[in-house]
Amino acid sequence: MADQADLMMADASIVLDGGVVTQLEHYINTLRDMSAALLAICVVTAALRMFVRIKILGHFGLDDGFMLVALSLFIALVSLTYVGTGFEWDYFHGNTVAVSKVVMIQVAQWLNAIYIATAVTIKISLAVFMLRIFGPHDKLQRFITIGVTVISALLGVVFFAMNFTCVISYESHDDEGRCNLLNEFRDISLIWSISNTVVDFTFAVLCMALIWAANLRKRAKAITSVLLSFGSVGAVASILRIIAVNKSGLADDNLQRLEVRFWSNMEAGICISAACLSSLRPLLKSCMERTKISGYYYRRYGQTTKATGNKGTHNGTVVGGPDAGLTVEPKNGGINVQMSVAIESADKQQPHMTIAPIRDDNMV
Repeated sequence: MADQADLMMADASIVLDGGVVTQLEHYINTLRDMSAALLAICVVTAALRMFVRIKILGHFGLDDGFMLVALSLFIALVSLTYVGTGFEWDYFHGNTVAVSKVVMIQVAQWLNAIYIATAVTIKISLAVFMLRIFGPHDKLQRFITIGVTVISALLGVVFFAMNFTCVISYESHDDEGRCNLLNEFRDISLIWSISNTVVDFTFAVLCMALIWAANLRKRAKAITSVLLSFGSVGAVASILRIIAVNKSGLADDNLQRLEVRFWSNMEAGICISAACLSSLRPLLKSCMERTKISGYYYRRYGQTTKATGNKGTHNGTVVGGPDAGLTVEPKNGGINVQMSVAIESADKQQPHMTIAPIRDDNMV
């Protein structure tokens, strides 16, 4: 029992070069700060997404449920990141650590496992969303969506299982006798990251093809395409993770492990926030409508003009007087908006506004 206690305290120490320790400190601080910042962004964007789905649209879908699960996993990932890097900080400085190296390895394994689970859950959420926007007649699109998602998920399961073998260690990777699965583990890590990148880009292409084939105005198509393409931003982090996994020549293997962990956290967080941002178009539309009610109307090219008196407009004419209502009459091709506003009288009474029905055959 005493020997085991000695092992718990003695094996969790290491002697590293001062320059390497400085680099490790920088990696740990960057990993912590960026993970915390990204978590805050994820919480805000997820809250906005839930507001849109529940309050504005009145519908909470299965994809929203999976996204909340992914957010919960990401919260656990960031929390465990702080725990793991706390142990590693003492370990890399040669200090006595309160846990054994075995426990440190287990923490590292669960960090990787939670990242894998988070990424797979995000892909499932995106796939459910894609299947909802594609109708029964879009058989090819649905087949592609299901196919790439299943392949990525299966690779994730294999990667998850291999994670709990001998592949994660704080020993040098140059020791080939330590674990005979290192090469296979690195290969499956690369293949799985590549599959995630393919899934993200595939979903982006399918969404844009659907939007540009729809009967929408070009401006509406562009805005919707930009919002939906946010969901593929995580592919950039996936590519950077691939580069980190395949990087060689670092002064210490722990530097590579921390860099891979950094891009893993970035990939998971960026995917969550980007997917949530892509669903906020109804909120933007609602804000525009509220702005119109406040006394502004949107002209054809997106500029705003406040209806406050006898002024000409770019796409229409504002007519009215101090005792008459004010009417905005657009020219041909403009947005068909009619608005009556009582002009503020000389005794500074509160202006009265009435909004006639807004009709625009060209707006979506």
